[in-house]
Amino acid sequence: MSNNGTLTLLENMFGQGNVIVEWNVAKDSQDALQRGLQYCPRIDFAVKPLNIDGNINHNNSLINETYAIYEGLITEIRHNGLTCSGWDLNENPRCLLAIEYEDKTSTKHRLGSLINAGAIGKVGIIVTLNPKVYASYGRILNYLDFLQLHKKQNKIQSNFVVIEEDRFERILRRGPRVNSLNQPPHL
Repeated sequence: MSNNGTLTLLENMFGQGNVIVEWNVAKDSQDALQRGLQYCPRIDFAVKPLNIDGNINHNNSLINETYAIYEGLITEIRHNGLTCSGWDLNENPRCLLAIEYEDKTSTKHRLGSLINAGAIGKVGIIVTLNPKVYASYGRILNYLDFLQLHKKQNKIQSNFVVIEEDRFERILRRGPRVNSLNQPPHL
């Protein structure tokens, strides 16, 4: 699917203006993350709210409220994809969802996309465009679980989902599944 097709599906779900394409995570940053001082990735799609100024507690509250509204959708995406064991959300994200599309990159680049999506989003989503890449991500997640199980790393990030493009799009096409007790906040 083209960027425009994905953008349309995401905006139908989260509202127009709440999805940023090719988001430079340092753009308009008013916090410590500044281009030139450290590596600042670009994310294929970011879903608001954002956490890019110094008002971290307020921004995280907005992100948490929005997560609660879309938790059913995110759970459905999780159950239709691959995750590491020990699901754990990012407690200080820059956006609600950081979405990366992966096709023909190397395994090293795939691992980088996984880490970036998880570090930037409350939930990181990797959308794979072919079965070979999806299988590769399965092996990467198994490796991360191995590192955790055998105490090779203190804490492995585990707030990401790897999902095949057709499954992801099918879920988005079905329309919003929001918590009926809450309404999406004005972002």
